Amino acid sequence: MPNRLIRDGILNSPRYLSVSDSAGRLFIHLCLLADDLGCVDLDYTFIRRRAFDDAPAEERVIDLLVELIDADLLRQYHVDARRYGFLPRFGQRLRILKLRHPHPPEALYADDPDASAKFGKLRIADERRKEAAEARRKESGN
Repeated sequence: MPNRLIRDGILNSPRYLSVSDSAGRLFIHLCLLADDLGCVDLDYTFIRRRAFDDAPAEERVIDLLVELIDADLLRQYHVDARRYGFLPRFGQRLRILKLRHPHPPEALYADDPDASAKFGKLRIADERRKEAAEARRKESGN
């Protein structure tokens, strides 16, 4: 997992300042756990193991996640009955982007130009890979 930059501008963020200290700490942990595009697994067991020394009850974790969602620091989505989150305004600058979690619905990042551009690049790269695989398959006669 690449290193993450958490810029000091977060200390001036009304969204970040509006949440409790516990929710703010969880947000920082989610930033560190997210993939290159700001997507993160929201499974309780994963969060409990990776974000807490003294794991709170699942209800408490859900309350903290709701607090982050209400402050628009986290947007939740579901894929195959699993919970994932997208961190809007994630803003990591990387040369290579890797999505380790399912692609979030476009509505979750439509208002984030940086995320829209990054997901667009991934979509184009995926389409090119599929086209190349299809061309190789046709050339081999299968």
